Amino acid sequence: MTFFKHNRVALLLVLGSLLPLSFATSAVAAQAPVPLGNADSFAVLAGSGVTNVPTSVISGNVGLSPAAGSAITALSCAEVSGTIYAVDSNGLPCYINNPGLLTTAKSDLTNAYDNAAAQTSTGDITGVNLAGQTFGPGVYSSAGSILISGAAPLTLNGGGNADSVFIFQAAAAGDLTVAGTSRVEYTNGAQPCNVFWKVQSAFLSNTGFGFVGTILALTQITLTSNITVEGRLLARNQNVTLIQDTITRPSSCVRQADVDAANAESTRVAAEAAAAEAARVEAARVEAAAVEAARVEAARVTAAAARAASVEAAKAEAARRLAASVAKKKAAAKKAAAAKKPVVKAPIRRGTSVRGPALPPVNPRGFTG
Repeated sequence: MTFFKHNRVALLLVLGSLLPLSFATSAVAAQAPVPLGNADSFAVLAGSGVTNVPTSVISGNVGLSPAAGSAITALSCAEVSGTIYAVDSNGLPCYINNPGLLTTAKSDLTNAYDNAAAQTSTGDITGVNLAGQTFGPGVYSSAGSILISGAAPLTLNGGGNADSVFIFQAAAAGDLTVAGTSRVEYTNGAQPCNVFWKVQSAFLSNTGFGFVGTILALTQITLTSNITVEGRLLARNQNVTLIQDTITRPSSCVRQADVDAANAESTRVAAEAAAAEAARVEAARVEAAAVEAARVEAARVTAAAARAASVEAAKAEAARRLAASVAKKKAAAKKAAAAKKPVVKAPIRRGTSVRGPALPPVNPRGFTG
């Protein structure tokens, strides 16, 4: 079995290296997701056994279908965040014996496998090495196995649609091989809950790297160490093998309608906030304008009062000066009037003068002496 697996990987690597490095992405509308029914709650569901090398971390339920001789090996209760369902305790004190649920989950897994196999292909990936490729939503089918081998990631691009579904179909006898440093990534609305791999068996050896999606395997699923899976490992008829791996069952998918509603609500809230801010700004502008108008009016009134006071002061000064001038003129006129007052002369006696020394008597005859 090991010899076949290694040679199969080598053959796929050679085929992948001969193919072009680009692949046209699909532009089709989002597919309906594969219905998982009661298998949905399981991170790991196996048909013949669950083999673990501690310590793995499993988020979700673990189930082992009620087949004769089935066993859970080296898995502890502490490694599982969920419920372990099995017919036999396998030494696990935390297990629950619920054969009815296991039978239903196994039946729903079979239906999911058939549903994924029956999806109409929208893209042919026969012989294509998916490493380094980017795919939009769609159904991608291979007439043989599916290979992811290379350091460049396989990218699943949701195209901005949370309802994007990616289904990869291998042929009835086709396997999934994820080699070396390979990894799967998703972007732009794609979600792990909407990624499905329908294969005969799956062998993931990309130690230290990640894988995305729910593997629906007819037979077995085998992982090497320290691989992180955002998805489910669902093996119909055989075992699931883990070596210190981390398996996280995807939570419920976000619907695009909910995204649109949230965006619309966010837009509405933002619009209301913008309107409120605009109203606040307008109110502040009106208040500022009113304050400015009041200031301008107060300044105008103050200036007018100042001008009026200045006019009154000028008038008062003019009146003062006029009064002073009139008073001065009156004083001058009074002085002038006083200066022009007639002098009362005393009788003049002959031989004397009121203004000067006495003159000698006048000889009536004109002679002196």
